[in-house]
Amino acid sequence: MYLYVTEKIKYYYKIGIAEQLSERLKEYRTLIPDLNCSYEIDLPNDVALAIEKAFKKVLAKRFAIRRNNHFGNIVKSECYNLKFKYIEEFILNCSVQMAYPLIHIRYISPDRSRSSTDLQSDRSSFKYPLRRNDTLFIYLDKIYFKKYIPLMSIKQIDQKKAYVEIIENISLNQLEKKANWSKENLILFRLSNPLFKNMKNYDKSTINNISIEEIVSYLQKKIFDSIKDYLLDNQENIKVIDRRCLNRSNSSYIKIFSGKNIKPYLHFFSMADRYEAIDISNYNAAINESDFNWPRRKKKWR
Repeated sequence: MYLYVTEKIKYYYKIGIAEQLSERLKEYRTLIPDLNCSYEIDLPNDVALAIEKAFKKVLAKRFAIRRNNHFGNIVKSECYNLKFKYIEEFILNCSVQMAYPLIHIRYISPDRSRSSTDLQSDRSSFKYPLRRNDTLFIYLDKIYFKKYIPLMSIKQIDQKKAYVEIIENISLNQLEKKANWSKENLILFRLSNPLFKNMKNYDKSTINNISIEEIVSYLQKKIFDSIKDYLLDNQENIKVIDRRCLNRSNSSYIKIFSGKNIKPYLHFFSMADRYEAIDISNYNAAINESDFNWPRRKKKWR
């Protein structure tokens, strides 16, 4: 499912989720021709739902545009009067809280007539094993380093095993072949992988070829750990993520928002014991002060 942020419309951004993003954009363009997305990423359904609901629970109270519905009642829309940099920051921190790396999965299967280039989220074919002619290329979202980072390509060895190649440095021609993508689509890619040092232990490794879903699930945990190690070593390189967020590493509580029993959002954003949950006033202050800090919990003396 796609999580998307439209281009700025007057003074706000529309934030939502859609299975078929291309169709959603067509709907918007009937009113605003040539409208595109400032940000979009195809995520597992539960992750996309969790981030969308986090926006509604945490930021909607202060920043969502209010409109009248058909019954004359004032309701909150999915349009947020918030600077784009803080939207990116919120998405990034949500992903850290869920221990989920913001990655793109480019999967092309000639045998299954499957392509991931048409802004249509379809992971139904992920239940099958990787085939010899398939392209499975994983790259890091530009939200981290302002450019997409080529991370790895995975190829079938046989029906039971797949081979993982971690990318360090790569030429544009090589990237074109590995990603099975034209150069025009690779303009926003960086030709080096700053995470290679933290990922090199997985280079030239073999993994079980049970299904693409299993392969991706296994690798995304390794990618998140690599991002975490990179930040702990080089925190200044990505200032937008607060290092203390990394104390949380259990992704099981995604169900808090994606499941039927929705718990208070404060639980979702609780840090380690010595930190309070995120206070929305911090985001409000960030609009004027261009910065914000997680509040520390005062030490209790016994």
